[in-house]
Amino acid sequence: MVGKGFLHGTRVGILEKNVAHDNEMYGTMSVYLRLKGIVPPSTAARMRR
Repeated sequence: MVGKGFLHGTRVGILEKNVAHDNEMYGTMSVYLRLKGIVPPSTAARMRR
């Protein structure tokens, strides 16, 4: 078990939580970019093919 404060768990468990958080933040960022008229980087790469 590793962690400190309210975040305790195994190394893999903490990594899973971090990946989930990053995915949520990317989703929020992509919506913000689209509202500003900018194509998110992941979509832009697919559009160039």
